[in-house]
Amino acid sequence: MVKIALSLVFMLQCMANDVTGSQTKGMVYYKYLLKKPLNMRGDLFSKQYTTQEWLTLFDNNATLFKERFSGIDPQLDTLFKSAKFVEIMPHLKAFVVHYAKDKKDHAICDEKE
Repeated sequence: MVKIALSLVFMLQCMANDVTGSQTKGMVYYKYLLKKPLNMRGDLFSKQYTTQEWLTLFDNNATLFKERFSGIDPQLDTLFKSAKFVEIMPHLKAFVVHYAKDKKDHAICDEKE
């Protein structure tokens, strides 16, 4: 009975932290759509927050993410209001969660410019 309960808890935790986008696509979207307006490399951007903090920022259609990064550049504000952002949001989320500051040091080869 204890094994079943522990298995259930483990499965629920895994589902709660589920990120359904592609980290590779997220890196590409970041590089071409957010890097210039934010004036920050992708590795530095993703290391700003822990995994849990990024997940919180992306909750509720990335409401807190949009609040945090809007007003920096008009190009970003336009992107955040577009249907394109809804499409790329899961991938951006996967990218920043994969390279969050509490993860082991991953090298982002494409961002070393």
